[in-house]
Amino acid sequence: MKIAIAAILGTIGGPRTYAYNLIKALLKIDKENEYIILTDNTELLHPIEGIQNKNLIKSSIYNLQFPIFGLYDVGLYHNTKNALPLFSHTKSVVTIHDMAPFLFPESFTIMQRAHLKFHFRHAVKKAKKVITVSQQSRTDIINILGVNETKVVSILNGVSDDFHRINDTRRLEAFRVKHGLAKDIILCVSTLQPRKNIDVAIRAFSQLKRQKDIPHQLVIVGRKGWLWKDIMRLVLELNLQKDVIFIGAVEDEQLPLVYNLAEVFLNPSSYEGFGLTCLEAMACGVPVIATNVSSFPEVVGDAGILVTPKSVEELAQAIFDVLSNSSLRDELIKKGIERVKMFSWTQTAEKTIGVYKEVIGDSG
Repeated sequence: MKIAIAAILGTIGGPRTYAYNLIKALLKIDKENEYIILTDNTELLHPIEGIQNKNLIKSSIYNLQFPIFGLYDVGLYHNTKNALPLFSHTKSVVTIHDMAPFLFPESFTIMQRAHLKFHFRHAVKKAKKVITVSQQSRTDIINILGVNETKVVSILNGVSDDFHRINDTRRLEAFRVKHGLAKDIILCVSTLQPRKNIDVAIRAFSQLKRQKDIPHQLVIVGRKGWLWKDIMRLVLELNLQKDVIFIGAVEDEQLPLVYNLAEVFLNPSSYEGFGLTCLEAMACGVPVIATNVSSFPEVVGDAGILVTPKSVEELAQAIFDVLSNSSLRDELIKKGIERVKMFSWTQTAEKTIGVYKEVIGDSG
């Protein structure tokens, strides 16, 4: 059977990582079905083993929802990011990564909220199955949108083999010099928007600078999101221009380098559908500090330190504990490397194929 997958790959972030690695794993293990890929960035997919140019369809993100599947004799359509075509009779699966537009509306513009909420509601109604990336997101989708629980399937993300300890000191040093990074860094990888609580990380870092005189920089990797200027104003207010370094979005092949340069990784977000960056950091041998809400306990487990969201004091203390206690640091590194072994994109793809087979076999 031909299966169409819509993948928005032009914007760096969790949904792009999910779509790319899912497609890569599906093409590697599924020898029964043929995949048609609709995407805004065909170039990113060209290196994938098993990809066929004739099955790559370049489309803008706004056109990915058009019901063109009849032209390709498609039996199943899977959109990997939150939406489904308004007019199509093709059996469909949708992946909804989180329910942030409903739970944290302040993180979006009015137009974004209206657009996303409409598409979420339409997608869960139209889809034969809804895939999400954690049990917490599954619970949120069922409770907020009133979806029958049998319709929503939790399939955890994997972590790419690209994320590992790097011993090539020349590559690491070249990246450090290119971006003007200090020897000692604390790292955040996150879009700059309110629910990510980057301001809490900055305030905790400022407190450690004042009270403990740590030599570190706080390095923030990620694109500018809603209300990003508030974060920049906070850095100026705290006089941290030389100590808080924003290096913007980093391409996938460069991201393992910045993880490997970090002494500790922070994800202080109030809500994540999965929190993939925590696994990426662990795979690179970096101790992780995250919050004790949403999907973080499910993903991080006991392999990281979990703190209360928005608590500057708790976050500052956790950072200092990792920086000053080598035994704790070594324990977190060891646990983190073991933890990531539980997550693989092959397993994600296998379970996704199981959903496809269930939908295809459904005559309704």
